[in-house]
Amino acid sequence: MNWSDIAGEVIELGTEKVKLYSRLNGFPDTCALIEVAREEVRNAIDGETTVGLSRALDELDKRQAMRMVFITGRGEKAFISGGDLKDYTSRLDNVEKVREALGLMRQVLYRLYSGVRFTVAVINGPARGGGSELSFSCHYRLMKKDASFGFVQATQGIPPGWGGGVLLARQVGESKARLALMSGSVFDADDAFTMGYVDELYHSDESLVAQMQKLAGRFERSTVSGANAIHAEFSVFHEGILRQMERESEACAELWFASEHMAILERYS
Repeated sequence: MNWSDIAGEVIELGTEKVKLYSRLNGFPDTCALIEVAREEVRNAIDGETTVGLSRALDELDKRQAMRMVFITGRGEKAFISGGDLKDYTSRLDNVEKVREALGLMRQVLYRLYSGVRFTVAVINGPARGGGSELSFSCHYRLMKKDASFGFVQATQGIPPGWGGGVLLARQVGESKARLALMSGSVFDADDAFTMGYVDELYHSDESLVAQMQKLAGRFERSTVSGANAIHAEFSVFHEGILRQMERESEACAELWFASEHMAILERYS
């Protein structure tokens, strides 16, 4: 899907790796779309992309009327393939630097999950590792019929690094979270939908736009004050969730240079 074809406004973020479309033609003015635009590396998240995502959320925070945001990856190769390990291995040479990098993306995920806006992941291709983490930081998931997701970190000797395992459990319950996290399995779209990991499947760009418009239309009568009041009811849980996410990131950082994970990193060094 080429989102620029229906974009009414693109907000400058200081990087070409992330696009923020603050208006979409045919959609209510209350929704926006964030696109990770690194198709050449399967939309992997490097340091600059992390900053771009944070800036996109900063811009949305200035616009209280924006009550819904979609997030997706560019092209058909992947939704988001995870962290950019080539970037990580080139600059994260000690545990403290790993902690810092993981912490920056953890904040992005936490803001998507705990913010006042309703967040929707458009999983337009394979989501792996951190890409799966990001998709479950959103409140709702639309998945293309030929897409898939996998928390593959367990096959690499680490837990999720951005706190997304905690959010997975929060979204789908402990048993389904354990299955995905501990097995490191990849789930195709049909299984993901049947098992309740994702909320809707779509087959084409046309059906996706129609499903997104229908979902966005549900918020047309929602007021800012009403949405803020509902958000306040949920926010009492968020501090505890953030602490859990921090512990998960710390566990990942501690295992980053262990032999099992180093064997994976050596492929990218």
